[in-house]
Amino acid sequence: MNKTTKKIVLDKALEQEEKYCDLVAYARKTSEQIESIPILKEWAKNLIEKYPNECYKLSTENGDWHHGFNSGCLAAFRYITTMMMDGLEEANEFFPDLGT
Repeated sequence: MNKTTKKIVLDKALEQEEKYCDLVAYARKTSEQIESIPILKEWAKNLIEKYPNECYKLSTENGDWHHGFNSGCLAAFRYITTMMMDGLEEANEFFPDLGT
């Protein structure tokens, strides 16, 4: 079995951070905002194509729970990536960073 390198861990964590950042940002937008701003409409369309199940879950009656889950994932992955790139002190200072 191959050992996973720190670079692979960081790369995968950065991918997940981007995913959950997008999902948190998407959940924070109203349908009126998405429909009225062309660039936002295109971004949302692409996001729905990329993560159809996750975007659908945000529109259900349990959408708040899924938004909370996505926010927790974003905070955790940001903590990991910040720690690996900038150090533990920096990661602790900004945790939980949920800015999108």
